[in-house]
Amino acid sequence: MGDGANDLAMMSVAVRSVAFHAKPVVRAQADAALTYTGLDRLLNILA
Repeated sequence: MGDGANDLAMMSVAVRSVAFHAKPVVRAQADAALTYTGLDRLLNILA
């Protein structure tokens, strides 16, 4: 899970990546993005 460009390296090696209230460049590379919700929505993505 990340929100900025500094998280892209970590997200690239993860099995699943989630952008949380992230910059557009991070949202574009993530498997899923949480933009208007809280972290509780992450449970729906991982289930």
